[in-house]
Amino acid sequence: MLYVSIFVELIRSRPALAVWIAVIVQAALWFLLPTIFYTAPPGDVPAVLAVGHEFQLGTYLGPPLAFWLAEVAFDIAGGRMIGVYLLSQICVVVTYWAVFTLGRAVVGPTHAALAVLLMVGVAAFTVPTPDFGPVILTMPLWSIILLHYWRAVGENRRGYWLVLAIEIGLLLLTTYVGLILIGLLVLFTIGHPRARRALRTSDPWIAAVVAVIVMLPHLVWLADSSTGVMPVLARLRAPEA
Repeated sequence: MLYVSIFVELIRSRPALAVWIAVIVQAALWFLLPTIFYTAPPGDVPAVLAVGHEFQLGTYLGPPLAFWLAEVAFDIAGGRMIGVYLLSQICVVVTYWAVFTLGRAVVGPTHAALAVLLMVGVAAFTVPTPDFGPVILTMPLWSIILLHYWRAVGENRRGYWLVLAIEIGLLLLTTYVGLILIGLLVLFTIGHPRARRALRTSDPWIAAVVAVIVMLPHLVWLADSSTGVMPVLARLRAPEA
């Protein structure tokens, strides 16, 4: 008699349920472990909170959004790290949700579930998700951008262009690496015939303007000669002098 693992059967019959079980278990694991056992904030979290406490428009560490959100989560939790740990795991859950939703639209729910479960298996033991910062915040933003790019271009749902523009602006307010990621998306749009057709409409160009508007506070900071790009570079070179 042929026996099938209940886990395999769950992926086959209820792929979304399998994904959510795995995602919630990982998020709970990395929320409870640091909350119970960490005696001090991990990694660069102290620096993130120190920068976020000032609510500056930018620093030599990069764009400000992750620092702002960390400080807000810390304050909402009454000055306890539990708020930052929870924020980190929300980022992780949103990332997996976006990957599963995109995969389900492209290759079907079963293959999408397998992709997410492979990510969970790797990330649970290799990605320090309690160490909140720009890297952790970039994960959900980039995954949602890819999902909504597919909605806008692959499914020709024009209403997603505005949402996509806001998300791109938020990504660039999180990390300068976002310039590389968005550059790759632009190259794909130019190189793919189906995506290139979207450039003939006004939606992508309006979206680009909206993204710049979202980034405007940080762009103003960069343009300021007293706090902008050149002082940042000077401070980065200072230790070598």
